[in-house]
Amino acid sequence: MKRLITIFSVYKIFWSVCGLILVINLMIYWGAITGQQREIERLRNRYSKIRAQQLQRGEANGSGKRYRIAEQSLQTFMDILPPMDMVSEKARELGEIIQGQGSETGVMVFKPKRISDIGMWRYAASITIKNRYENIKKTLAAIQNSSSLFCIEHLSIKKEGPAGQVEMKLVIATYCR
Repeated sequence: MKRLITIFSVYKIFWSVCGLILVINLMIYWGAITGQQREIERLRNRYSKIRAQQLQRGEANGSGKRYRIAEQSLQTFMDILPPMDMVSEKARELGEIIQGQGSETGVMVFKPKRISDIGMWRYAASITIKNRYENIKKTLAAIQNSSSLFCIEHLSIKKEGPAGQVEMKLVIATYCR
């Protein structure tokens, strides 16, 4: 014990500085950090109360019902989508529609992309078609009147020459489950 007192008395300045640093750290913790923790808890409680009020108001004005109806509509849409193994038939159908108007295209390659949020697949192809303007209009009408779901995502038409030929660039997509 006497040895500890000797060590403390010899290194009095060192131990005083260490004690002062400890006291300052404790004051900062109690003053700043615990104050911030109380403020965070107060804000969480306030948010919970406000959110509960908004949910009650939402149920009162029917917004919860709208979400349920939208969910049912999305599920109905998903149920009528064809399965993924039908993509080749969709590509063949689109090719027949385009060639039925005397148009020529290159090879159509449908690239898949998963829409992960809802478990759906998007298959898109970029197509260039050259034909007369009247036949291009008929091709677009045939795609629109098809019983399959084809979404035209991009369409551009450019005049190709004096003979009435036009070039149509088309990005078309279909969806599967």
